[in-house]
Amino acid sequence: MFSMFRKMPIRTKLVMANFVVATLVSVGGFLIIIYTDIGKLRADAIKTAQSDVAVISQDLVKVIVFGRAEDAADVVTKLESLPRVQASYVYNPEGELVFGYQQDGTQQLTPPKLQADGARLNPLSIDLYHPVAYQGTRYGTIYMSLSTEELVAREQDYYRLVAAVVMIFILLFLIAGYWIPRFFSRPILELSKSVDQIATEQDYSKRLFTAHQDEVGVLYRSFNQLLEVIESSQDSLEQNMARTDGILNVVGNVIISIDSDYSIILFNHQAEKSFGYRSDEVMGRSLDMLIPERFRHSHSSMVRDFGEESAAMRPAMQRDYISALRKDGTEFPIEASISRMDFDDSVIYTVALNDITMRLHTEDELKRYRLHLEDLVNERTHELKRANKEMEAFSYSVSHDLRAPLRRIDGFSKVLLEDHMSQLDADGQNYLNRIRASTQRMSVLIDDMLNLSRISRKEMKILETDLSDMARTVATHLRESDTQRSVDFIIQDTPPVECDPGLMQIVLENLLQNAWNYSVREDQAVIEFSHQMNAEGLTVYTLRDNGAGFDMKYASKLFGVFERLHEDKDFVGTGIGLATVFRIIERHGGRIWAEGEVNQGAVFNFSLGQQVE
Repeated sequence: MFSMFRKMPIRTKLVMANFVVATLVSVGGFLIIIYTDIGKLRADAIKTAQSDVAVISQDLVKVIVFGRAEDAADVVTKLESLPRVQASYVYNPEGELVFGYQQDGTQQLTPPKLQADGARLNPLSIDLYHPVAYQGTRYGTIYMSLSTEELVAREQDYYRLVAAVVMIFILLFLIAGYWIPRFFSRPILELSKSVDQIATEQDYSKRLFTAHQDEVGVLYRSFNQLLEVIESSQDSLEQNMARTDGILNVVGNVIISIDSDYSIILFNHQAEKSFGYRSDEVMGRSLDMLIPERFRHSHSSMVRDFGEESAAMRPAMQRDYISALRKDGTEFPIEASISRMDFDDSVIYTVALNDITMRLHTEDELKRYRLHLEDLVNERTHELKRANKEMEAFSYSVSHDLRAPLRRIDGFSKVLLEDHMSQLDADGQNYLNRIRASTQRMSVLIDDMLNLSRISRKEMKILETDLSDMARTVATHLRESDTQRSVDFIIQDTPPVECDPGLMQIVLENLLQNAWNYSVREDQAVIEFSHQMNAEGLTVYTLRDNGAGFDMKYASKLFGVFERLHEDKDFVGTGIGLATVFRIIERHGGRIWAEGEVNQGAVFNFSLGQQVE
C-alpha cells in the first residue's frame, strides 16, 4: 500500500492528503462540538429533573411531617402533571418505602434500593435521589425516575444535523482539495517534467523559466544554478576525460584497469595495438582472456594478495617477465606493474604493461656481441702482449745495440782530440767536437724515447701525493745544476692528489726543466707553480715562467714527438719531454694545455682525473 502511494503523482498525493486532513479535521471538530453540546443537553436535562424533584420533596414534607392526606393528593397531581416522570418512591430515614407512585402505562417498575443522593443518567432514564428535609431535619429520601425519550430524540436530531454539515464540509474540502493542489502543484509538475527531460537528454545547457516570485520561483532559480554547476562540472569532466584519454592513448605503455571482479573497465589505444582487440571487445570481460591459461591462476592469486596489502603499487611478477596472449593466440613477453585505487564501495586495479620483445631480442644480441667482444679482447690482448714483447726486444736493441756504436764514436773522437790534437787543424778539432756533441745528443734522445716507451707500458700505482714538495725537490736539483744562474722559484702549497708519484715526478721534472731552459736569457728568471679550482670542482695546476714564450698559432705542436718551436742552437732539448708529459697526464684521466706569447713567457696548465678532497 505504501509502495503504491509512493508511485502516485504528486498532485494525487496532495489531493489525497488534503482529503484525509480535511476529513479528520471536520470529523474531529464536529465530534468535539457534539461532545460539548450533548454534554450540555444532558446537564440541562439533569438540572431540570433536579428542580422538579426538589419541588416534589417540599410537598412531601407536609405529608410526612404533618400527615395531611390532602397534601398527598397534591403530590400525586403534580407527579401526573410531569409526563417525564415514570415513577417516584419515598423512603424513611431507615430506608423503608413509605410512598410510591408509577405513571399509568409505564412498564411495571420494582422500587430500587435506597442509594446515595445524586443524579444518575441511564440509557432510558434519569434516576434521582433527593433528601426530604424540614428545618434542618431529614425525614427521608425521594427517588424519582424520569424518561430520557425527549433527550434521546433531541440528540438524534442533533446527530443528523451534524452528519449533514460534516458531509457538506467534506464535499467542499474535496472540491477545494482537488483544485487547490492542482493550482499550486502545476509549476512543480512542470519543473519535474522539465528536469526529467533534461536528465533524459543530458542537455545541461537548458534553463528553466517561471513567473512565480515565491518559493517556487526560488526553486526554479536554484535548479538553474544547479544546472550551471552541472554544466560547468560536465565540461571540466569532459575536458579531463579527454586529456586523460589523450594521455592514455599516446603513452607508450599498455594501460588496463580492472574492477574487484577482475573485469576490464579500461583498455587504452596501446593495449588495442598490442593485443589486437578493440576496446569494445574486451570491456566487461575477464582479464584472463589476455593471459595464457597456465599463468591465470597465479596472476589472479597475485591480484587477490595485492588487494589485502597496504601498498598502493607493486611489480606484477616475481620473475624477469611474464607472457601475455594476443587475439590471434600468439604469446609475447611483457613487464608489468599494478597499482590499486580504493574508493568508498569499490577497488580498481590498474596494470601498466611493456612489450619487451624487442628488448629481449636486443639483450640476446648483446650477449652474442659480448661473447664475440670477449673473444676479440682476448685476441687483441694476446697481440698486445706479443707487441709488448717485441717492444721490449726493440728497447733492449736500442738500449744496447745502438748505444754501443755511439759510445765507440764518442770514445774514438775523444781519443783523437786528446792524443792527436797537435796533428789536427782547427777545422778537424771542430768536426770532432761536433761529432761528440751529436753522439751525446743522440744518446739523450735514445734515453728520452725509451722513457716515453716505458711510460706507455708502465703499470700505474695510485698514491696520495704532495706535488708541491715534489716541485720543490726538482727546483733544488735545477739550482744545483747551475749555481751561476739567478732564478726565483715560487711554489705554492697545493692539496694532496691521488696519482702515480713516479710518473708525476717525470711530469714536474720535464715542465720545470722546460721553464728552466727557456728562461736562460732572463737576468732574473721567475718560475711559479700554483693551483686553483675550476668550474667543475677540479684542481688545475699551473706552471708559469717569464722566458722566451711561443707563438700561440703553433700551440698544437707543443706536445708532439720531436716537435720544437725553437732552434737547437738557441735552447737545449730533444722535443720529447712535453710529449712524455702529455702521455702521463692522459693516463691519469686529465688534460694539459699551454698559453704563451713570444718573449713574454709561457703558462702550462694541467688537471688530473683523480683527486683527494
